[in-house]
Amino acid sequence: MMASKRHRSGSNDIQPRCDAIRPKTVSAPNDSEVEEVTNVEYKPELEQHNRPIIEKDLIYNRRLKEGEARILVLSPGSGSDEIKCELKIDESLPYDALSYQWGGQEDNKLILLQNVHFAVTKNLAEALRYLRCPRSERLLWVDAICINQYDKEEKEVQVQSMHLIYEKANKVIAWLGPPSDAINWAFDSMDMVPSELQVGVPVTVVIRGYGEEALDDETSDDDNPFGELMACTYWSRAWIVQEIMCAKSLFIQCGHRVQPYDRLENAFPPGQSASAEVIPANSEMGRTCYQGEDEVKIVRRGFQMLSSKQYLDYFLDRECGLRHDNIYAFLYLLRNDVKQRRPNYQCDIRELVFKTFLKIIESTQSLHIIIIKGRQKPPCNREEAWQLDMPSWCPYLATPYQCRPIEVKNGPNLFAEKAVSSIVEKRLQIRGFVIGRVARTISQRIPPKVRGSIGWDPADVERELNHYRKCLALGLKGVPKDNESRGTSMMATTRTLLVAGQGEDHHFLEPWKSSFRDLDEQDGMFLRKILKNRISRSVCSFRLDLAVKKALKASEAAPSTKINRIALVPHTAHEGDEICVILGCSTPVVLRKIGEQYLVLGEAYIDTTSMGKFKVSVRLRDFLLQGKIDLKDKEDKDES
Repeated sequence: MMASKRHRSGSNDIQPRCDAIRPKTVSAPNDSEVEEVTNVEYKPELEQHNRPIIEKDLIYNRRLKEGEARILVLSPGSGSDEIKCELKIDESLPYDALSYQWGGQEDNKLILLQNVHFAVTKNLAEALRYLRCPRSERLLWVDAICINQYDKEEKEVQVQSMHLIYEKANKVIAWLGPPSDAINWAFDSMDMVPSELQVGVPVTVVIRGYGEEALDDETSDDDNPFGELMACTYWSRAWIVQEIMCAKSLFIQCGHRVQPYDRLENAFPPGQSASAEVIPANSEMGRTCYQGEDEVKIVRRGFQMLSSKQYLDYFLDRECGLRHDNIYAFLYLLRNDVKQRRPNYQCDIRELVFKTFLKIIESTQSLHIIIIKGRQKPPCNREEAWQLDMPSWCPYLATPYQCRPIEVKNGPNLFAEKAVSSIVEKRLQIRGFVIGRVARTISQRIPPKVRGSIGWDPADVERELNHYRKCLALGLKGVPKDNESRGTSMMATTRTLLVAGQGEDHHFLEPWKSSFRDLDEQDGMFLRKILKNRISRSVCSFRLDLAVKKALKASEAAPSTKINRIALVPHTAHEGDEICVILGCSTPVVLRKIGEQYLVLGEAYIDTTSMGKFKVSVRLRDFLLQGKIDLKDKEDKDES
């Protein structure tokens, strides 16, 4: 599959490749000496070519003022004709804006810009070749060319007004790359998606007439017509979120094929299942659910703002060339929660991250941010090691999410309380109480193929049913043996696995169903939801904290026997970890005590539906979250 072979390169700025830093020997080693090695500053070939001609003012004759923009005038041409263009400073010209991935710096192409050969990445050169008109000029805005990338002052001003450039464009073109059969298949499939969708009705794309060669493993993912399209590294970029949300007219383009972006949105309806019925010319019909995790890659339009919760839940994993852009690319979209500031690429990235995340806590009066790191994969390369030294409540940037958020609707009022927090020497102090402590955990490895495939075989079904039965059995331990108590326990465990909020419809799968033949379509959806919720999570039993036991005992409306002591917790949780209610968090939080401080492991979920409404009085306490090296201390150590 192409998706597994692609290299996710950085974007938005010019950065050296780690493997291209070349060591230089300072002195030849003696028998008793260790060879001293120093790194020569490395500049990518693109910068080596472009910087000298830019410094001679052959491309940019002056720095842009605030509110100004350069427009690229792309000369007509076709096929292998040389790409020729010039720049004009006139933001009143009607133009189209390009949204694309820069691509790697190692394979560059030359274009003729201002009558000078100028280097651009291969991906940009391909885009310009397909975007130019055969007989007339085309006006474009392209960040890599229209902004002087080696003038930091100009770049910071332009980045601050980037949203205006995309808002004013006649249309925005999302460039996915050169043509391919697999992506052509996806574009054809989009034509078959209904333009008007009915709420709650699953979307089905029927694709007829494809030969078997169109469905082999080289061009499709389990017969997924959108697999290759959504595997494009374009979707991983940080800046495309703003570019897409600010566009008044948006199209996706692959080679010469163009589709309105709304067609793609319709193919991935939020909160609804979507599948394709593929009817090849020479084989039986196949059916696949193509939505899966790709839905989160689809940026929804119709508004030009993100909540900080959306940013933290879905966009911290985006890629960019400079780590600062994981924040600057979203400043305008987060303008209600993070005060708009002028980008400063000279500032310490650690201070930028700390102050931005602290501002989110202060403006939202929410501590949702502290549970995010529990969903993320820690950075493992040397260049990102600084993130491991950040305070433990700060999420990572540009690392993959390992699991989906726990989304709870109509939860207890207790979880709607505003945050009570303070900073103690760069450590976050929060308030709450302990519900209970983790006792026994159940986890099961999920084969990678099963995560994204609809085609479960009987062995897959049996594995998921066995896991479900183990969870039910764990919840029944200590429960009275009468049918009512056991039924209530099994339902509560099921709701915990489904993360079903109060008042939500749910489906209860009878645990004695044991084969593929016994399952109906609703059963299959039920098992899939449980599987998705438990990716990188465990199911645990827990012991109630003594203070909570006393509080529940004092409340006649909520005896402790009605609590189902089963929780969904991070896969890193183990016996003794504390499941807590933290003011400002919408779900329980799992903490691990280390000395006098606490490490946040992540969010948890406990079903309390059977308890109904009740009041309870529990004394709150402070938790001091573990910090790493103080930023100021680290600077002093670096200097010494």
